[in-house]
Amino acid sequence: MILLAFAFLMPLASSSIFIEPLKNVYNYGDQLEVDTVLVSSVTTNSHYIVDLKCGNTITYNIFNNFFQAQAGIEQPVVIATELLNPLLDNVTAPCYLRANFENDVVNSNTFTLSNILNLESEVEFEDLNPLDTFRISGYSTTKSGIPVDGFVELFIPALNLYKSGMVTDGVFNLSIDLPFNVKSGEHNYTLEVHNTDHNSRKINFGSNHGKFKVGQILKEVRINVNEESAKPESDFIFRVDAIDQAGDPVLKEVSLTINQPKGVPFIKKVVKSGEDQKINFMLSDIPGYWSIETDVEGIKNRKLFYLSEVNTLQTSLINNTLIVTNIGNSVYSGPLEITIGSFVEIKQINLGPGETEKLTLGAPDNEYEIRISDESGEQKTLGTAFLTGNAVKVTSFKEDVIYT
Repeated sequence: MILLAFAFLMPLASSSIFIEPLKNVYNYGDQLEVDTVLVSSVTTNSHYIVDLKCGNTITYNIFNNFFQAQAGIEQPVVIATELLNPLLDNVTAPCYLRANFENDVVNSNTFTLSNILNLESEVEFEDLNPLDTFRISGYSTTKSGIPVDGFVELFIPALNLYKSGMVTDGVFNLSIDLPFNVKSGEHNYTLEVHNTDHNSRKINFGSNHGKFKVGQILKEVRINVNEESAKPESDFIFRVDAIDQAGDPVLKEVSLTINQPKGVPFIKKVVKSGEDQKINFMLSDIPGYWSIETDVEGIKNRKLFYLSEVNTLQTSLINNTLIVTNIGNSVYSGPLEITIGSFVEIKQINLGPGETEKLTLGAPDNEYEIRISDESGEQKTLGTAFLTGNAVKVTSFKEDVIYT
């Protein structure tokens, strides 16, 4: 007998109204349906009134019907309503049903009205690469335990990605393709579910958060130089940058070769990307277009730079011999002014890189101060020498030497 069941659940021996226990939680939009029983000790006619009450401020009627109750006869009555009254928006106080028949008033147990949806989700792969597909699936129920029929939204703010879909009988699946230039690293995502009322108004919500990683894929190798030309005895600085799919730097090992103008390797070594590299060329290094060649995991690049020509003479005086050497990296062709005491002689010098010319100085017997001045105009005193001869003169013969 239903009466006996209710009697055990809610022993209200003095009451003629019995109410089936309600669930502890209901969500907005749920159908609240509860069995009640009217039992009267005498035959009577009255309105059976049931109100929904939340806290001390909200009361609204959900059932009002006239019944003729026979003495001692159970009268089952189903009370049903949809929990969508605008009065219930943002309710936090406990709710309950208050039933009134004739002079009897009975309250149900209390319940909580919630707008929260439970949400469980799982990402297919937590480590992805550009152009991979991010897939996430899950299951959502109301707090009251009913599978959700509604909508799901995926937000990946840092990547400016968004996807929406349907939740059917609690189940959803979403997928979104990552762009080719997706930024590497760890990214946060937010998953939101909601359902709506008959007017498409959102009434229940749920969300969770997670992370996934995007790997770095090497896409480009750049060679950056401080200047387009290099000068002997000055630092030439450059950097090799390895760039990923989003234009961000990647730390990589770089196979580096510096080649002379005719392609002869000058330097071969392994360096790290993103670090400044420095070369200090000697005066004797060959002028012209040199090249920087790089290889990072099979991605190669090549850049030319120009090593400038330098014309520099080195002079020394040994007894009556003036030794002139081209220590620059290009042919020196020009006049050399030689001062012997107060006498000036001009000698035309034509020396290739590393070549030396010996000049014999002569003058009437005496000791003389020897000075030189090349085409730059800079005068240099070499010292004194005792010279012999009938007149001031400078004679020469060439001698090739290996300059190191």
